[in-house]
Amino acid sequence: MKEAESKQEEPKRRHKAFPTLLATAQAGVPVMLVGPAGSGKSTAGRQVAEEMGLSFRSESCNPMMTKWDLFGFVGPNGNYVPGVIREAFENGGVVLLDEMDASNPAVLVSINLLASVEAGETVTFPDGKNVPRHENFVLIAGANTFGDGASAEYVGREQLDAATLDRFAMVEWSYDEALERKAAGEDQAAWVVCVQDVRAAAERASVSLLVTPRASINGAKLIRKGMDRETVANLVLWKGVSTDEKRSILAQM
Repeated sequence: MKEAESKQEEPKRRHKAFPTLLATAQAGVPVMLVGPAGSGKSTAGRQVAEEMGLSFRSESCNPMMTKWDLFGFVGPNGNYVPGVIREAFENGGVVLLDEMDASNPAVLVSINLLASVEAGETVTFPDGKNVPRHENFVLIAGANTFGDGASAEYVGREQLDAATLDRFAMVEWSYDEALERKAAGEDQAAWVVCVQDVRAAAERASVSLLVTPRASINGAKLIRKGMDRETVANLVLWKGVSTDEKRSILAQM
């Protein structure tokens, strides 16, 4: 038996809410993943595309975004330049609009249109073509808030219009700590437990400290390279925390 054939395939890492996301996408319902930074929303969008055998494209929304970024535009030479969604809308594919709650509010009207069109219904693009929506066009939005505006952690977020929120099924995408342990590696289980304990303690202490799975994953990489844990913690965990805040967190552990 060949060596490659003798090895068992490594189980795919999937967020605990992934089955709900996949079923929603397969049903053709636009879906918004709402969760903190580093919770794996972009990765989940890519995994949906893999499961459905579709192309994947991700675009990070921002205040400077325009509807031309989505639909494309006709340049000075008369040639049409496709936007983010054209290929997937026309031929099938997954489009992830990440950080949608940081988008230009005017663009959300265009996103409303994309989220409303049923398979077979047409949208007119800037090249003048009426394009039917492909049955395998999947629209996923990523957001850090439920559309209720800025928070202490996410100060640049916009309040989303009720008409926008109504068009999306919402899936809460919290940190999956079991997945976090797998991603960081079982050899660094003690480090991951430390990160997760700090996360929970910061919440109990009401200290605004963003402790994402990236702290576990990146910290594990540094520890494997021989870096001591105190230095690693200062690099990836205690970023921007005052002495008093750190003391408050440690008191909760």
